[in-house]
Amino acid sequence: MAARGGARERLTVLLARFIGGGYVAFLILLAPSIRREYHEYAPWWPVPAVVLTFGPPVWMMWASLRGDRVGVGRAAIACAVGYGIAAVTWPLAWNGEVLGEAPQPPWLGMIPGLPALALALVARMPVAAPYAVVTIVVTEWSEFTRIPGPTMLPQILSGAGFSLIYATAVRMLLRTAQLLDNTRRTSRELAVAASAKRAEADERARFDALTHDWVMSTLLSAARGPTDPAVRRQARDAIERLEGLRGGVLPDGTLDGEAVAAQLRSAVTSFDPLRSATIDVVVERDGDGEYPADAVAALGAATAEAARNSLRHAGADARRSVDITLLPAAILVVILDDGIGFDPARVPPDRLGVTAAIRQQMATVPGGSAEVNSAPGRGTRVTLRWAADDA
Repeated sequence: MAARGGARERLTVLLARFIGGGYVAFLILLAPSIRREYHEYAPWWPVPAVVLTFGPPVWMMWASLRGDRVGVGRAAIACAVGYGIAAVTWPLAWNGEVLGEAPQPPWLGMIPGLPALALALVARMPVAAPYAVVTIVVTEWSEFTRIPGPTMLPQILSGAGFSLIYATAVRMLLRTAQLLDNTRRTSRELAVAASAKRAEADERARFDALTHDWVMSTLLSAARGPTDPAVRRQARDAIERLEGLRGGVLPDGTLDGEAVAAQLRSAVTSFDPLRSATIDVVVERDGDGEYPADAVAALGAATAEAARNSLRHAGADARRSVDITLLPAAILVVILDDGIGFDPARVPPDRLGVTAAIRQQMATVPGGSAEVNSAPGRGTRVTLRWAADDA
C-alpha cells in the first residue's frame, strides 16, 4: 500500500522503511555475536534485550509498508525506548567477566546510531541529539568495561559524531519536505481564492451584460420614443430579468432553482462566449428546492474550470456537454467531452486546475465533492455533486 499525503508524510514512511531494513540487516550480521554472548549475562536479559532492540524496527517496517504514518511514529519511539532500556539494564545483567583483548565488541554497542535515526523521524534535534550521545556513552562504556584497553573518549566522539550527522540529515530532509508541503498548500489556497474571485468576476460580468444589453438599450429606446408600446414591453422584460437575477437569492442566503440554473449556465458561457458556445448545456429539474449560495458558487467555479480545461486540452474536434440536474436537496453537474483525455494519476500535484480549482473548490463546502474520470484517447468526465446533510 503506497503512502499517501504530503511530501513529508511520504518521506517519513520511506525513511522508516530504510531504517527498519538496516535493523534487519544488523540482526542477521550480529546473530553469531548474540548467540556467543548469551551466557555472559543473567538469563533474564538476553532474550528481552533482543526483542526490545529489534522488535520495534520490524513493527516500523510493517507500518511503513502499509503506509501507516501513525504506526511508523509510534514504532520509531518504541525503537528508541526499547534500545534505551536494553542499554541501561545491561550493567545489571552482566556477569562481570572481563574478556581481555577480544576482537569482537558486544553486539549492543554495534547499532547505537540506528535508534537515534528512528527517533529523528518523530523528534527534533534537541531531543534526538542528547539521546544519541547518552546511548553512545552507555554502549561504549559497556564495551570498554568488558574489553579493557585505551581510553574510550575517541570512540565516544566518533560514534556520537556518526550518529548526529545522520540524525541531522534526517531532520533536514523532513524539514525540506515540510517546506514543500507548505508551499503546495499555499499555492492551492491561492488558487482557490483566485477561483472565487474569478467566479465573482463572472457574476459581475453577468450583471454588466444585463445592464448593457437590456437596461441601457431600454433607456435609449425610451429616450427616442417614450410612448412606443414596444419600449414598454422592452422595459418590462428588463425589469423582469433584473428581478429574476436579484430575486433568486432568498433571505436566508439560499437560491431557488431558476437562479441556480442561470448561474451554472453562466459559469459555462461567461468566460468565453464564442468558444463556450460549442458546449451543449442541458438543465433538468426534478422538483423545487432551495440551495446554499456558497455551494452554488463553488459548483459554478468548478464547472467553469472544468469547461475551460476541456476547451484548452480536449482538442478542437471534441464534442462537449454540461448536464445540470437539480434535485430538491442536491445538485449534480456532469462536464463531459470525447477529446484526447489524460491519466488523472499522472497529473503532478502542482497542476492546480484539477487539484485546487475543481477538487479543492468542491471540498470547501459541506456536502460537496468532485470526481474526475479520464483516460488517454477516451475523453474526460468531471462529476460535481452537492447534497444537503439530510439528503
